[in-house]
Amino acid sequence: MMKTCSSTVSMKVDPEHYTALSNFYTSHYARNMDKVLEDYTLEQKASVFTAKVNYTLQPGADEHSVAVRLDEHNAISSGTAFLSVLDITIPIIRQADMRAQQPQQDGQKQAATQQM
Repeated sequence: MMKTCSSTVSMKVDPEHYTALSNFYTSHYARNMDKVLEDYTLEQKASVFTAKVNYTLQPGADEHSVAVRLDEHNAISSGTAFLSVLDITIPIIRQADMRAQQPQQDGQKQAATQQM
């Protein structure tokens, strides 16, 4: 017998980390991260994001385990995935930015050396 339930789930993001993610997102993508998370219908109080999620419970065949299925389209999972991808992306983009600047810096060093 399957049972449908709902619950409130929260995720806490360190305020300094959230600010760093937000600043990066704004500077590299020209979008407001607060607005994006708002679009996921996450409620925000300070550094805690909350959403209601629906899920189903079904007893396992062994009668001791329970299978839990979370609705695929829920705000907390989407918001967490967004922040995680952004967090993973930051060092990759910063490294690419540094590589792009390297030839310019090498050219400036070479020009300075030639002037001596």
